[in-house]
Amino acid sequence: MKDYTIVRTGHRQGLTVSAMAAKLGKDRKTVRKYLRMDKDQFIRYLERMAERGKAYSAYKDEILKIYEEHEGRTVYASSIHDYLSEKYGELPGSDRTLRNYLTYLKASGAIGTEQGREYRPVEPLDYGKQAQIDFGIEPTNIGKTWFAAIVLSRSRYRYVAAQSRPFTTDDVIGHLLDAFDFFGGMPEELVLDQDRTMIVAENLGDLTATKAFTDFVAEQGLRLHVCRAADPESKGKVENAVKYVKTSFFSSRSFATFDDLQALMRKWLLRANAKLSQATGLMPLADFEAHEKPALRPQRASIFRPGQATDNRESRKADQKSLISVAATRYSVPSGYRLKEVAIERRDGLVLVFDPTTGIQIAAHREAARPGGTVLDKSHYRDREGSLEALRAQLVSAMADLPEWACFVDGIYTEYRRYFRDHAVHLRKLLERKIDREKLTQALRFCLDRGLASAQELLDAVESMTPLAVPAPYKGVHQARELPTVATRSVGEYQRFLDAAAGAQGRKE
Repeated sequence: MKDYTIVRTGHRQGLTVSAMAAKLGKDRKTVRKYLRMDKDQFIRYLERMAERGKAYSAYKDEILKIYEEHEGRTVYASSIHDYLSEKYGELPGSDRTLRNYLTYLKASGAIGTEQGREYRPVEPLDYGKQAQIDFGIEPTNIGKTWFAAIVLSRSRYRYVAAQSRPFTTDDVIGHLLDAFDFFGGMPEELVLDQDRTMIVAENLGDLTATKAFTDFVAEQGLRLHVCRAADPESKGKVENAVKYVKTSFFSSRSFATFDDLQALMRKWLLRANAKLSQATGLMPLADFEAHEKPALRPQRASIFRPGQATDNRESRKADQKSLISVAATRYSVPSGYRLKEVAIERRDGLVLVFDPTTGIQIAAHREAARPGGTVLDKSHYRDREGSLEALRAQLVSAMADLPEWACFVDGIYTEYRRYFRDHAVHLRKLLERKIDREKLTQALRFCLDRGLASAQELLDAVESMTPLAVPAPYKGVHQARELPTVATRSVGEYQRFLDAAAGAQGRKE
């Protein structure tokens, strides 16, 4: 009801749909839906939403059993939804629908009303900048489980590893290497707590790390950021990840063996990374693939990786097109290595490419099934100098005194992130045309009010707002033309012609 009141008030004040959606953090379709309803209709709508949760009534006994088996512990809706999805497949509603039903059960006294701990949000960093690591211990029906959660700070893409004993330094290093393999690269900075497996002592900011961890950090070129003791907010993202593992994975599951636990955790991790993050409003998997993964640094070879050797690498030279030849197939390398030497290694069906000086892995390709072709990685040729954020800021600043313009550009940036450069080309052409400001403002308001967020739709709107050219009235002097003179005859002459014609006809007969 509070959101509905804000929407109605904003509408009376002349705010656009996009502005109200941004203010509430909701979709524009939701705002338009609220605008179509009066207060009584909205109240009936809320009542229908409360009834929607009853779709889960068929699972009531199962839900009550989960709460009974985990008595004294907090059980979360997201964990129950994931557990039911794993057991039964497609469910009759979303997480939100299940929460509505749990609210109904709590109101009826069927289950308790425990609430979990809350954390404040942390400002987002650049893609590829930082990862955070933290550890947790969870009692299960097969004994205690120690787990590590590693989260990329911007996209919230997670990696989780579990073991049946406390962590050692070698365990932590091994899980970090596995996480970098899972991510397909490594960040610039690692944020960690003052865990004894990595940090021995701290004295007013001077840190002493274990020898093995010091060697690992130097080998990988990582920059460390060690949190102060008892300071969870400085690594809130991974604190939330540890909490999420406990609530979403552990809180509603029992396990046959530890191998069963690890297998279920791997499946759960795929689903967890494919769910919308409440912090970013994006799917971690999609955000990672589109933005974070390309920004990660290539992973370096490690002496901590068992059996890893570099003496079996071969030398290749990249050609003008940044291609190297391996077994009669050409593979791409980053354009910075054009006409330079690289080292290659063929392992586990992959062609791995390394910088020969630093040993850093710079490319990885699936080995071609048939020789003679070309295998390309488009990111090797991508121009990364101009970021999308810088391009967005440049477009907004072009008409900084026109708020509708900034709102429209932000809308394209949000909905068409992958194609934002293409939209930017059309917007720049529009600016080069020097359209009348009043007409452009009308077109922008037209698009914003109707939820249109495409450069082409704005161009069409501008064209429709521009009046057609009307020919100017003729201001010359019109001169009258003289009509030709027509000869006239009397009726008697026509009668003589007729009589003569009739006489000629009678002589012929």
